[in-house]
Amino acid sequence: MLPRRLLLALAGAAMLQAQAPTAPVISARGVTNFFTQEPAPGTVALGGLVQISGLNLGPPEGATAAGTPWPTRLADVQVVVGGRLAPLYSVSPGAILAQVPPNANMGLVDVVVRRPSGNSAPAHVIVNALVPAVRTVKDRGYGAPWGMVTAQTIVTTADGLGATDVAIAPGDVGPSDTPAIPKAPISAYVGGLRATVSATASTQRPGEFDVSITVPSGARSGDLITLAANRQAANLTQFQPMAASDVQFVPLPARAPTIANLIDTGVNGNFLVATSARGSDGCYSAITVNMAAKSLAVAPDCFTSVAAAIPAAVAPNQSDAIGALMGPPQGDAQSGISSTVKIYSAAGDPLTVTLPAAASTLTTTPTGFVAAIPGTPAQLATIDAVTGAVQIAPAGQGAGGAGAGAAPGGATPTINVNGLTHVYASAGIGQNRTAVIAGDDALKPTKAAFAVLSAAGDVVIFQDFPGGYLPLLNAVAPARPGQAAPAVPPREPALYDAAARVFFVLARATDASKDAFMAFSATADPKIAAFPAGWFAASCTADIRLLSLGLVNQLAVAGSKVAEPEYKTACPGAGFLTLDLAQASLTAIPLPDAGSMRVPSTRADTSLSQMNNYVFGVRLDPTRAATSDTVYVLDGVNGNAFILPVPSTVNGFTDASVQQIPELNSLLAQTIDRLAGDQGLILFNLDEQKTTNLPVPDGFTTVANLDDGATACCLVTRKLAGRALKQGGSSVAIYDLITGDVTVAPNPEGITSVGFPPAANPGGNAAPAGSLIFANARANTISAVAYNGNRQAGIIVVRVP
Repeated sequence: MLPRRLLLALAGAAMLQAQAPTAPVISARGVTNFFTQEPAPGTVALGGLVQISGLNLGPPEGATAAGTPWPTRLADVQVVVGGRLAPLYSVSPGAILAQVPPNANMGLVDVVVRRPSGNSAPAHVIVNALVPAVRTVKDRGYGAPWGMVTAQTIVTTADGLGATDVAIAPGDVGPSDTPAIPKAPISAYVGGLRATVSATASTQRPGEFDVSITVPSGARSGDLITLAANRQAANLTQFQPMAASDVQFVPLPARAPTIANLIDTGVNGNFLVATSARGSDGCYSAITVNMAAKSLAVAPDCFTSVAAAIPAAVAPNQSDAIGALMGPPQGDAQSGISSTVKIYSAAGDPLTVTLPAAASTLTTTPTGFVAAIPGTPAQLATIDAVTGAVQIAPAGQGAGGAGAGAAPGGATPTINVNGLTHVYASAGIGQNRTAVIAGDDALKPTKAAFAVLSAAGDVVIFQDFPGGYLPLLNAVAPARPGQAAPAVPPREPALYDAAARVFFVLARATDASKDAFMAFSATADPKIAAFPAGWFAASCTADIRLLSLGLVNQLAVAGSKVAEPEYKTACPGAGFLTLDLAQASLTAIPLPDAGSMRVPSTRADTSLSQMNNYVFGVRLDPTRAATSDTVYVLDGVNGNAFILPVPSTVNGFTDASVQQIPELNSLLAQTIDRLAGDQGLILFNLDEQKTTNLPVPDGFTTVANLDDGATACCLVTRKLAGRALKQGGSSVAIYDLITGDVTVAPNPEGITSVGFPPAANPGGNAAPAGSLIFANARANTISAVAYNGNRQAGIIVVRVP
């Protein structure tokens, strides 16, 4: 059976076929990682397996490689990935399974199918050196790993683990006499417990690795399997799936400190640290909790941080450890507060790490810790979360500028471009050169130009803005009463196309009669890509967004039928505009119902955004601020817009609650009638153009989604978790996105609420300061402080099936 996403891609390809009927056509969403099945744009490793879907891709009878190495021509088909011919396993009219050539170009690359009847238009895939991926049962990309799983051993297959110590020819298998081992270090966890793992290139299947994991003592059904290459994690899978939620509880001792913050490790949701509020001596009391062992211990050490607003304990999101600076603090932010770090995990006793000098803060990388040591010069101490090893390096000068194509933030550089001293947009273009758009006034320019500057600031290239146009700057939000005017000047939305070496910037005619994108380059005169007649950029916002549609090499921007000159609190949009970067031409796509879309005024507002080449926004409801009843969607691949209204059982949703679920090409929002979540949650499936109400569980009045700040929990098993409330109590609710079922994890005996007490929740879902309930999608768990009435009674961890 073909995966559902492949069927959708095939349907999409039918709409894309604009070539001769016999020419191959790749669906623009049809190139994906065969093992992870993530939505396009897929990400695949050099040497990994790629799935291509479309129309007329192969002969009607199909063909499969007879042996190894796989050929680069199978039947009458060739495939070029990243400029190189790809080894082919199978070809058919609707699908091709191929290997990314180990010497392919990397980044967002073209994929082309060649047949005697013609070549397909290029589709795109992202190729990286490493993309660890585990094959799953039924090739769904999630759930149980493909292979053999016992209580002692997990034997499965993976790809994307990188180059091997013994070179393997494209399309060929690993040698049987001398096993080919990945050069990248391979690691694994089962249930967040460190596991012994080995990986060798398969001697039977090109592009694949045979992976064997020894199940650690203490692993349980329902635990997640984390495989990583060079500490980059693969798609998560589940060890021996369990049928129902597992509710774990550890009571607090009678004189335990009041918990102000709860944290678990990145991959082990069963090991937690709870800390109190910061005392006057700069210390936090701490409790370590090993939920699997049903043990709880008060830490004898004083945890500390530089200020009460900074958490005392931190956890890397791809590690099994939690770290903290040890106090009492010996100084301040300028001199450092502690030279001792302790690292806690379920693997054993805490590691004590001594730094060369006192650090002021402790933060994390994906797999370790970083201590900032003030001084001249300032230093960064990188700490290995497993061994405690420390590496010292000079502190950097900041996070760096915006990436290519992004309008920069932060301080405006001091320049003088032929008398123009204000910079509206800039981008690094290589060879130590910077492209800028400069003008004569910070707010309302009367003259502007494009220039290329050398590293010394000398003008290398200078081009005036085409006559009759000036930069279109973001609107300036007026200062609120009692607040100073914004210190940061408005910017011009811009994108640098590094492949074509063209700088695209928004512009408006001086008489406000039309808008356009200016296309500046170092080798040609400026080109004007005019907006369709009667269309303008929605410019009554302090954040005009250019949204990248990489699969079709386009940009999208919210469009308006009015050239708005000033900022509006409720900025309306009438549709979407797409800019074809190659053709420098624009297309307008009106909203299907002729309604108005709310254009956000700040970057923090995510109700207008882009996900996997879908652009979405919400209907502007002038009668209810920050509330909507419809999602507008632009399918950036097919160039059409559609609407997703809320179900008839739902009144509306809060704009700010819109959350992306890229794995499912779906959006999640919290309903609202009188209270947030009083009609449950709403799932908007963009692939299927379908809206589903996830209702409030029976016996409860409202529900709020729980997530880990990055991923909606717990999508390894396609579940969502929520906190369901009723008069005097709350519980964890779990929604199955496959079946639509909702279940409530039962509270332990004597527990009335999870997360925070009823007294802190008079009618909404806003939690008090600190993290007292959260989900962990890397462990399939929900953790919370448990209450008996208003008294903290213990720690609860719900393992999601």
